[in-house]
Amino acid sequence: MATSSATRETVFTVLASAARNRSTRSLWLQLSISLLLAVAIAIGAPQWWSLAALLGGPAAFAAWGLTVRAAALSPAESRLSRIVPLLLTAIGSGATLVGSVGLAMALFTGNAGGIKNACGPRATEPRCQAWANPPVVSRPVVP
Repeated sequence: MATSSATRETVFTVLASAARNRSTRSLWLQLSISLLLAVAIAIGAPQWWSLAALLGGPAAFAAWGLTVRAAALSPAESRLSRIVPLLLTAIGSGATLVGSVGLAMALFTGNAGGIKNACGPRATEPRCQAWANPPVVSRPVVP
């Protein structure tokens, strides 16, 4: 039995339904926590940019839900009220895709923290050697 395209569920329709059923307070909380964590990771550990990018997905989802909720409250539908949710969907999807690819590359190439590149007593990796034998500083670093 064939289903029509109007009743077919996609990832975006399921997420849209979930966002419409959530409270405004929970969407604001998700948006603020996701952005706060993303900024903290980007500043504190920039090598983990992929995790910060992955947090862009939940932030964009929450912003999308808040935008759709605000657009539903105003009676006049403007061109901007149709473009902003589409833009937020593209941003969230793009951030999730970039973050996933970055995380996969870090894990599979050995640049992420893990057992295969742990620094030990016989480690020959330059990064491990720098931690084991820090350079001698003969004068103050700051003038």
